[in-house]
Amino acid sequence: MKKRPFDTFRTVLSGVKIPWLLALVSVVSSFLMSNTVIGSAVITAKVVDSHGNLRMEDLFQYIGLLLGGGLLAALGAFCNNVLSEKINIGVRTKLWKKMLRLPMRYYDAESGESLVSRITVDCNRASAFFGVVIMTVSALYGLYLAARSMLSFSPVLTLWSVCLVPVVAVGAALSGKLVFRAQNRLYQTQADATAYLLERVRNLRLVRTSNMVADETSLGRNQFKVMFHAAVSALLSDNLMASFIALTPVALIIITFIAGGILLSKGQISMGEVIGFYTVSSMASIRISALITIYGDLVGANGVFDKISRILKAEEESSGGIPMELPDESITISHMSFAYGEKKVFEDLSCVIPAGRVTAIIGSNGAGKTTLFKLLERLYEPDSGTIQFGQRDAAEINPVSWRGAFALVSQDRPLISGTIRENITYGCTRKVSEEELEEVARQTGIWDLVRSLPDGFDTRVEVGGGNFSGGQRQCIAIARAVMRNPDYLLLDEATSNLDAQSEKLVSQALANLMRGRTTIMIAHSLSAISHADHILVLDNGRLEAAGTPAEVSAASEVFRNFVKSQSGISGGLKL
Repeated sequence: MKKRPFDTFRTVLSGVKIPWLLALVSVVSSFLMSNTVIGSAVITAKVVDSHGNLRMEDLFQYIGLLLGGGLLAALGAFCNNVLSEKINIGVRTKLWKKMLRLPMRYYDAESGESLVSRITVDCNRASAFFGVVIMTVSALYGLYLAARSMLSFSPVLTLWSVCLVPVVAVGAALSGKLVFRAQNRLYQTQADATAYLLERVRNLRLVRTSNMVADETSLGRNQFKVMFHAAVSALLSDNLMASFIALTPVALIIITFIAGGILLSKGQISMGEVIGFYTVSSMASIRISALITIYGDLVGANGVFDKISRILKAEEESSGGIPMELPDESITISHMSFAYGEKKVFEDLSCVIPAGRVTAIIGSNGAGKTTLFKLLERLYEPDSGTIQFGQRDAAEINPVSWRGAFALVSQDRPLISGTIRENITYGCTRKVSEEELEEVARQTGIWDLVRSLPDGFDTRVEVGGGNFSGGQRQCIAIARAVMRNPDYLLLDEATSNLDAQSEKLVSQALANLMRGRTTIMIAHSLSAISHADHILVLDNGRLEAAGTPAEVSAASEVFRNFVKSQSGISGGLKL
């Protein structure tokens, strides 16, 4: 089914709060300004035909119209710009709210950088749409007033001027298509360049340590060249439209003075009427030029609206279901299969994660350990099979309620920009007292750090936590998990990539956190699973063995090899 031209505009702007008072002021101002232009043209014609008999009343009226028109133009432009910015907030908020609710599979297909550019760049064009609508109404009203005034001066000259309309319409349509294609290509190249730059800046350490500075400089230059060629194409199409716009008033001048001169020589029109007609026709040409520009803007913005509307129309993560039931229940995975697109991860996986116990997941890289965590967090849903909470299918439980019972401590130690306080209480729905915050800091080994900082819990955390060590960032992340007081704790290699001192600090904090909770951990060393009383061994997406350490050691060659490879490092594991 062919998409109607303004479907995407409606999708993007529906539900966005429109500041109607600003819109009204902008429209009324533009209407009044058009009337002042017509009024000044009438006075001009009267003055010319008066042969120098200028009345002071007419002079003051003329000056008043000019000043009033300027003030009204400034007021209308200001209100229109503020209107666009207010709508910009609404569109960006709507898009951001939608993006936070999209399923993770959507982000597998779209890069985060390109999605960010939809908010930071594309929303600017989208928010200007309503202002363009107001400009269109104003231009049409001004064109109506001009046409009516032109008819009052000379119907014959008006008829000649109307002959330009078909030429203008065809030219606008052709140039508008060129603008659309060029602008769409430019926006895409800008989004690609933004994605490239964000990715490289985020991985600048890798770039430098890999001695890829020269190569990345060349790649960046290639990105900028592509963007340059797209920008030149957009400029050419814009200039073509601008040239066409500039020819419109020239054509009106030619018609006015050639045809007007003929009529004047025949005594069918006065000099004042010719001047008045020219003044009003100039206003008409400005309005026609505005409509052509608006058409080009709308056509060019259509591609931007299409990208935003595709996100807004995407299916959201399910928000229905029953609340998570307590007390703790065992989690049972039955005949579960899952794949990232064509890449199969699990095929008919079945296992049990017992409540109240510490379950360690062992496996080589690519075995599916992290993917299993993502499925347990309900970031993805199984392609087939079930994850059950007690006797109930997890799919029947509200995802928000389900995640409220879980807390994750991962190896990448994610912190958000803000304060230590905001990072520890992030995701906590209750009000946290200073005493509780201090107690959690003591439990997780960061109290001494907090006390040593001049601003304590209100110390700023840089983007990514760059002003703290790896161990300190991990302990803050653990404090966040403790503050949420979860029923189920997920540890994704939480002590990996830490020095010995930091690992000791983090291990003690984790031991406090695991006490009395159902804990599931991805283990990379024997020391990490020293508290485990239940082990799952994954191998290439299948369950090789499950049970106590002794049972798994007897049944799994993968586990025995794991123990053997770690024995010299961790001193062995008591089975």
